Amino acid sequence: MRRDLAPVRLYLDFLEKVLLPLPIRWGLSPDHVTAIGLALSVMAGLAYLFSPVAAGLLALLSGLCDSMDGLLARRLGRAGQRGAFLDSVLDRYGESCLLVGMWVWISRDPGLATPAALAAFAALVGSFMISYTRARGEGLNLEYRRGFLTRDERLVVIVIGSLADPLAPGRVLFLTLILLALGTNLAALHRFRGIFLRLPETDPQPDVSTPEPPEPESM
Repeated sequence: MRRDLAPVRLYLDFLEKVLLPLPIRWGLSPDHVTAIGLALSVMAGLAYLFSPVAAGLLALLSGLCDSMDGLLARRLGRAGQRGAFLDSVLDRYGESCLLVGMWVWISRDPGLATPAALAAFAALVGSFMISYTRARGEGLNLEYRRGFLTRDERLVVIVIGSLADPLAPGRVLFLTLILLALGTNLAALHRFRGIFLRLPETDPQPDVSTPEPPEPESM
């Protein structure tokens, strides 16, 4: 998510000035906030069994936790690789719960069950590949942050689609899944191309030239 955009700056200011003091006051660690975010995502996935609106609100709370754990870690001076790794892994589980829950709600319409399952599967693959291409690039010492439909942006799409679903029950969420399926895979391919073109074709070759023999010592 681009931090230079005015709405994003307002959102981050709201988090830092209004919400961030709460976990500090309650003595919560960044890992606690990350775990709470996962629990809310699981609850949101289950909430799709009876109400997409309730699921959307729970997903919104999960997104707040996801945004806040990193801010809290930096505020407390506890930012590190372990927390980033935990956050990344739990995010994948949380997003999977949301996408499966969306499919469960849509599948109440037998005519949409199969296409929605395919769309949910494609959205899962796309979201995982967005994360994998970035992680693999960083493993090759190439950091590439350009792109679209990041985790935060996907969550915004899910929340909006869930809250708007009562306008056409099942069909709004189905269109949301289609958008995620197409968008995430396009984003993954965009990131793949950006990283691929920046990588060298071959590894640097070590210098194997034969050293010159030392000159004989003078008598």
